[in-house]
Amino acid sequence: MSKARSKSRQWNGRDYYAVLGRREDRKRWWLARRYGFLNGGGGKRYWLPLQHLEPGHRVFAHVAGCGYVGVGEVTGRMRPIGDATVTVNGEEGQLIEQPDIPSYFVDAAASDDENTIEMVVPVEWNVTPRDIGDAFWEQGLRAYRNTACKLTDQNTIDRVLAEFGLDTPS
Repeated sequence: MSKARSKSRQWNGRDYYAVLGRREDRKRWWLARRYGFLNGGGGKRYWLPLQHLEPGHRVFAHVAGCGYVGVGEVTGRMRPIGDATVTVNGEEGQLIEQPDIPSYFVDAAASDDENTIEMVVPVEWNVTPRDIGDAFWEQGLRAYRNTACKLTDQNTIDRVLAEFGLDTPS
């Protein structure tokens, strides 16, 4: 990889990459965007990386096969989906009690099996997140297989921030 294309740097203590499903799984991203959370389930290896996200961390949300769809700030620690609350029309309620939550999330909330449980991390999106069809991707950007991991690629950070109209780091 050429130095001009990508500059990895020491992690800045703030930026994370998070993947929210694949192109075929549009509902996962739609719910994350609507209710303000990142999520992982289907096995401990998918949700365990979310435990590293802490309030104040910035996340670059990516949908595999599409590109970057949002940038947000973590506002709380990882928790089981059954413990997650959301505010809708000024009223706070349980995430799993919302009418558009799929049954597999409700089932995950009732489980204590690490292969079934779904974990969530609350996020406040910095700008209106994009639909999957409007995701940002170009050659040279980084994407990872992990549900969440430290983002150290400066080119990816700068390009995604610029594309979303956010200030780039100085």
